Amino acid sequence: MKFLSSRGKTRPVTINVLLCKTLVKVLVFEILEGKAPRPLFSKEKALSKNWQGTDRELYAAITSSVYQLLHEGEKFLQKNVSESSVSRVVFFYTPPFAIYGNEQISIHSPKQTELDTKTLENAVLEAKKRFAAGYRRNIKETTGGSVSRLAVVTEKLSFAVLDGYPVSDFLSRSYKSFSAELSLEAVPADMLQKLMDVAHSLFHYAELSHLTVRHAVLDVLAQTQTHPQNFLLCTIFPHASSLYSVENKIATRQILFPYGTDHILGAIAKKLSTTRTVAHSHALLYRDQKLHNTAEGKFSEALKEVGNEWTKQFTLARQKLSERFTLAKSVFILSFDWLDIMLFTSIPSLGLDSCGEYTLTPLSSTSFGETLTADSQVQGNLEVVLMHYLSHAQ
Repeated sequence: MKFLSSRGKTRPVTINVLLCKTLVKVLVFEILEGKAPRPLFSKEKALSKNWQGTDRELYAAITSSVYQLLHEGEKFLQKNVSESSVSRVVFFYTPPFAIYGNEQISIHSPKQTELDTKTLENAVLEAKKRFAAGYRRNIKETTGGSVSRLAVVTEKLSFAVLDGYPVSDFLSRSYKSFSAELSLEAVPADMLQKLMDVAHSLFHYAELSHLTVRHAVLDVLAQTQTHPQNFLLCTIFPHASSLYSVENKIATRQILFPYGTDHILGAIAKKLSTTRTVAHSHALLYRDQKLHNTAEGKFSEALKEVGNEWTKQFTLARQKLSERFTLAKSVFILSFDWLDIMLFTSIPSLGLDSCGEYTLTPLSSTSFGETLTADSQVQGNLEVVLMHYLSHAQ
């Protein structure tokens, strides 16, 4: 199928690059004014699930995969999308490449001077240094290894207090004491630089951006009025599930538990006593309601058992979060793949554990006002959110 431009105009397209520990995925799409984003090309490349090399070697493997996928996307555009031009390449990082932290900022002024930009910038810089030092120390204590430099990609001040009173505007105001929480999101600097070099080698004039998936997801949810101020959000990735508590639109703490899409497929295969390839084929047939009665019953039972296993891991992660925070009852689920979406049809929406009651609500594309065609390149709701974020970003 060939996509034609209108009246000979250049068509700017955007490329999303999703960076996971076991998979890299590229999605090329077009943002149309007043319409949902239009996917044009999508392809993924699996990485080793049992990586034994150094971080630098892993970054090199990821960079090589990204180059191959971007090059294929470029060739697709040249062949199938007339007058297209890549205007933007956005790299979305997932844990463990996405590193999060919150640092407290505290400034005192005995003479009650005005809070100026330079004073605040110096306090933020010191907080960033503490964040980086704490991360390096944690890696050394837990793994004994070293870690590359960090590049902060997003920073946000929240919960600002001036002389004991919560405030939203604080610059150029007289104060004796000021405090705030600085939310930081960072990625490995070496990895970021390698990816920039690769993207620039193919798309010389494209704008390059680096963001965490969490940042984009929370930004989109903040724009959606139907969601409460406080909730838990669980995002399913290929290699793991990420659960974090959100308070007043700010993520306060995150727990990563090893039960992602890859684990779900492997668990289904084990329940069916077959290979992952055969289990994947059965899952497709089950989704399309093409399995015969006996096979359908076996698959349905396997799906339910795997759903129970995922729920146990989710409950343990919830308990770890509850050790420090009072948890909201609402839990929103964001799926990476159609297999995840199918799994949650077998998991009860209402649950009860040692932390109390909770409600699981899988997010769908309609949760964000996007309606994509059935033959689109998009396989999961996570990609819908990332496209929505970029198409609505100012």
